Amino acid sequence: SPFSDIVIYGEWAGPNIQKKVSVSQIPKKTFFVFGALFVSENRMLTCPYTLQTALKSLTESDDRVRILPWALEPRRFDPSDEEALREFADLLNAEVAKIDQEDPYILEEFGVSGPGEGLVVSPIHIDGDPSLVGYLTRDHYSAMTFKVKGANHTVTKADKPARVKSFVSAEVKELASHFLTPARFDQAIQEALGGEVDIRRTPDFMKWIGADVKKESVAELEAAGLEWKDISKHVNHEAARWFRQKCAEVSAQIAA
Repeated sequence: SPFSDIVIYGEWAGPNIQKKVSVSQIPKKTFFVFGALFVSENRMLTCPYTLQTALKSLTESDDRVRILPWALEPRRFDPSDEEALREFADLLNAEVAKIDQEDPYILEEFGVSGPGEGLVVSPIHIDGDPSLVGYLTRDHYSAMTFKVKGANHTVTKADKPARVKSFVSAEVKELASHFLTPARFDQAIQEALGGEVDIRRTPDFMKWIGADVKKESVAELEAAGLEWKDISKHVNHEAARWFRQKCAEVSAQIAA
C-alpha cells in the first residue's frame, strides 16, 4: 500500500455523528483530513495543498475522504510574543463566532446551511520560509495544534474559546538557558548533523537538543519542582531560533 508508512490525521463527521451542526446533514459519513505523518521520516504535512498532492490517489479513489482547506490564511509570528498571540486569539474568537452561526465550508461544499463546530489550528512548518513546508516533526505538531470551538460546542465554561496563557515563566527561561549553550548547540551540529548546517535539518537538530537537555536536566527540574513538559516547548523554540540564525550566518558567509 502507498499509505503503509503514513498516519492520516482527521475526523469522521456526518449523519449520526455530531448533533446541532450542519455537517451532520451531509449525505454520508466523511473523513475530513487536516494532517498526515510520514512515519519513517517523522515528517508532518498540514498544508492542504501539499496534503492534496500526497494523498491524491486516496481522495480520488474514495469520495468519503476530503482535505480540509484553510479557513484563514497562514500567519507567521513568534510564539513568545504575547501581544501577537492575543491578537491572534481575538481573530480566532471572531471567526469561530461566525462559524458558530454558519459553517462556510459545509455550505459551499455540500450546500447545507447551519452552524459549525469551530477551527483546528496547527503549524505548517518550523520556520517562516514557505519552502520548508513539510519539515515539521510530530512532536512539534502535537505541541502547537489545538481546537477552538464555538460557544454552542464547548464543554467548559469560558467567556471566549481562545485564550492566551503566558508562553513561559522567568523560572523556566532561566532553567532552560542553563542548558541551551553555544557549546551544546555546536555539539548537536557535529553529532546529529555531521557538521552540516542546513535549515532542512532543523528537526534533527531540535530532536538531538531536546533529548540531550531532557537527559541532563533531571536533577535541576526535580529541584525546581518542574517536569520536562514544563520546559520542553521553550527548549524547542530556542533551539529552532538559534539554528535558524546559524543557517542564516552560514548562508551569508557563502554569499560573501
